[in-house]
Amino acid sequence: MKIFNAAIVTGAIFALAVTGWSARALPLNDQTVGQITETILFGSTEASDAGLRLLASRGKPDIAPALILSLRFRRNDSVILGAISGLIGKPVKSWRDAMLWQEANPKNIPHPSFRKLKIEVLERIDSRFIQFLGDDRSKHENLKIRLEETVWGVLKLDGIPSLDNPTLVAVRDAGYVRDDDLVFGVEIKGDARAYPLRIMGWHEMFNDVIGCVPVALAYCTLCGAGILFETGEVHQGKHWYSARPAFCTGPPS
Repeated sequence: MKIFNAAIVTGAIFALAVTGWSARALPLNDQTVGQITETILFGSTEASDAGLRLLASRGKPDIAPALILSLRFRRNDSVILGAISGLIGKPVKSWRDAMLWQEANPKNIPHPSFRKLKIEVLERIDSRFIQFLGDDRSKHENLKIRLEETVWGVLKLDGIPSLDNPTLVAVRDAGYVRDDDLVFGVEIKGDARAYPLRIMGWHEMFNDVIGCVPVALAYCTLCGAGILFETGEVHQGKHWYSARPAFCTGPPS
């Protein structure tokens, strides 16, 4: 049984004394570091705090992303906050502070064990998340957005259902639309559509075919902005070209 003295946190100072830990266990190898970070996130408070103190003694900020991830689910944990503060040399008072530091320090590459931990967290929330980050897709060199900056948005996959190939009506028949309603207007090759924001607010995305071109629009209800994308042939296992009107033949141009 290893016994760890209590950590003392004062501002950015993280003072630590470790007793009872055998010398052969140090320095910590990657596998051990990974096991400790899992314990910090999923283990008991006592085991988690002991692991935190051990990683703090290691003194390398590459473990900060794993601790920030743990902090997301253990809000206001003073021991985690103190460990992060000591590792990055800057006091952090909240998960938000830690995320802002992480955003501003892209050169801090996460420890190799972080990827496995992040995927395990997302899989526990919804196993379908693996389709985005499984295999080599979540490796650091294959990502355009850093893995440590991707944050679970509180919903499971398709928690907000997209509006797919909606039934359309002529403007003269759209009695449910008021004159002052805001819409997303899209026109492609003479095919003009209007998607009311008060309908889009329930979906935040539509997948449709406009002017024989498969497109998707992502709508942010917080900032009121929408971005239109031309989509590929396959989306969530569906062949979107097959949903095009009969007069659309061949691949879209």
